[in-house]
Amino acid sequence: VKLFAGLENLSEIVLTAPKPLFVPASSGEQLLQLEIPFEFDSSFPVSAVEVQPKLLRSAHHALYKIKSEGMIEKTSAEEMLAADIFQDPDLVMVGGWVPGTGGDIRFPKGFGFNMPKKGKIVVEMHYAPNPKDADDNVEIHIFRSPEKIKRNCYFVGINAEDPGSNVEPNFDIPADTVISFTMEKTLQQNLTLVSMIPHMHLLGKIFTAIAIKPDGDTIPLIKIKNWDFSWQENYAINPLLPLPKGTRIIVKATYNNTVNNIIDPNYPPKEVKAGGKTTDEMLLFILIATLGQNSDNHIFWNK
Repeated sequence: VKLFAGLENLSEIVLTAPKPLFVPASSGEQLLQLEIPFEFDSSFPVSAVEVQPKLLRSAHHALYKIKSEGMIEKTSAEEMLAADIFQDPDLVMVGGWVPGTGGDIRFPKGFGFNMPKKGKIVVEMHYAPNPKDADDNVEIHIFRSPEKIKRNCYFVGINAEDPGSNVEPNFDIPADTVISFTMEKTLQQNLTLVSMIPHMHLLGKIFTAIAIKPDGDTIPLIKIKNWDFSWQENYAINPLLPLPKGTRIIVKATYNNTVNNIIDPNYPPKEVKAGGKTTDEMLLFILIATLGQNSDNHIFWNK
């Protein structure tokens, strides 16, 4: 079932920076940033966002933040959720691109967010070593929703680099070892899961996640038995999954830092720590969610 079909039927707005992002020649990895200002006649509902870097031979990932100029109206519950996730009152939505994905974040009918009338999109680009100077005409594609957004969506991140994620053991990967880590986050509000994005680098091999409700009910969320860094995706949850406050999200991931891992960036293998470079490692699980309602388990993506 193509849950993510149909963007061609939506009205599309393409935003670019006033000038291309200059990517200088470098023998090392680079983190560069550009800002894309925008101003529309009025705010409008959005059902999908897509980021398209053009310098694909060097692009490692892109992270964008849509920020509003002026106040954003939120309910008190949304204020609490946004503060817990974003720590930024002006932030409307975050998203990104990694290898293997279409670079888009999509939402079911009636879900999404409202594009502010005026603001900016801050894009952080991570590039691999680049042999010569180049320009990257990064594009942000905004797809209008044909109807009003009834449920605002947010990103909930569980990251091994966050002290609150309770990683066991400490997230260091010794040389010549195959090692597994667990991390978890307890939901502070009722949430409904819309989709999810797991993320590791080149040493990652197995990724699993489950949800344990306060009553002990255990729900499998995702299991990837053979992780491929070049094929990362946003996985839709169909039907949507309501989870009550107090639910524990538990992630387990296995890494192979031995000579048997043919894509290990180091030969011979050496100790690898958490970080954003390709040669570092990450353990990240992003949940795209909205404030939960018990009836949400009857909502399907294609209906």
